[in-house]
Amino acid sequence: MTRDAFAPALLALGCFAVLALGIAIYYPFPSPFDELQHYSVIRAQFERPDLAADPRDYGIVRPDALSAWSGERNYINHPALYYLLFAPLLGLGDGPLPLRLANVALATVALALVLVAGWRRIESARGRLAFAVIAASFPKAVLVAGMINNDNLAALATALVFAGLALPGGAAWLVALGLALAGWTKLTAFIALGGTVGCYLVLGGRRALWTGRTALILAGSVLGALAYAVMWWRTGALVPINTQAFAVPPEARVVLTPIGFAARFVGDLALKWPAAEASLPAALSGVLLIAQLALAAIGARAAPAARRIILAFLAGTALLFVIHLGFGWRAFATMGDLTTPQSRYYAVVWPGIALGGALALAAPRVPRWLTASGLALYLVMTVPGGLLLAAFAA
Repeated sequence: MTRDAFAPALLALGCFAVLALGIAIYYPFPSPFDELQHYSVIRAQFERPDLAADPRDYGIVRPDALSAWSGERNYINHPALYYLLFAPLLGLGDGPLPLRLANVALATVALALVLVAGWRRIESARGRLAFAVIAASFPKAVLVAGMINNDNLAALATALVFAGLALPGGAAWLVALGLALAGWTKLTAFIALGGTVGCYLVLGGRRALWTGRTALILAGSVLGALAYAVMWWRTGALVPINTQAFAVPPEARVVLTPIGFAARFVGDLALKWPAAEASLPAALSGVLLIAQLALAAIGARAAPAARRIILAFLAGTALLFVIHLGFGWRAFATMGDLTTPQSRYYAVVWPGIALGGALALAAPRVPRWLTASGLALYLVMTVPGGLLLAAFAA
């Protein structure tokens, strides 16, 4: 394969890295993506390293003095691995920039691995170009990449799982490593990736279930689940919830039926889907999102060689949404909380959606103008798309 064949991937990767660097350097700290809270846990791990830490012990630093504690209780409830890995960087100083730059590097490596793996599943130059654009265009990816956030370690776990499924012949050890890493990073990532891999194995039929590869993947899953066994042992819950941070006073709570809540949840998720939240009407965002999922399904039908992978990621998306909606309803019913529909959770299933979309848009009978128009619909929700929308609105 010539060097020119990799040009679209290198261009997409370079644009992603440059935009993420811009966010890391120029976006005010702390960002609204729980960045002060994530930084605070890194500070706690720097002062007292503990892989089995109890999240209920975490505090929040003062935003005007990052080495001083505010006395406020944190609400971060993830396993400690991400924070423990990044804690040594605080030896360079209290400022957030070294941590942000390390997150840029981590997210860029994850995207590079996704692109390399996806390349092996697409034969046409147009398909590879489409995949490079779509894979780099998850709306929140560039923003989160330039910030201190454990979603970037979850992105690496996603890349490992996707590569393990997409590389020719498969690589079960990559899938196992990705699942273990996801478990020690974030519960939503572990659930979505675990569900995706489980569906992939089921779609392979009985012969695919009882193999040494499956046993290796199961071992990785068990290792990932161990993080929550430790959490349960320390706290009595899979993830302890800081009710003081999320509870709404009874007199201020909205009254919603389960159906009404589901409608609001979907609407809020659509509003939050673009990089610039609420930059598009909820209905338009929802239509674009449904179109992207539909394109993935079309790609699965058009490309039998990649069908199993794409369908598995679509199933993982559905599983994550159902669990996400159920958790959101429980949080609303018990605390009045309406903050749960966060779109960035779905980054872990994006590589499979991107693969399906690319194969659909680059099918032999699809004209080039339609491919370009389809890619524009992905880009409109990204950071560059948001900047263009803001320029036109001005």
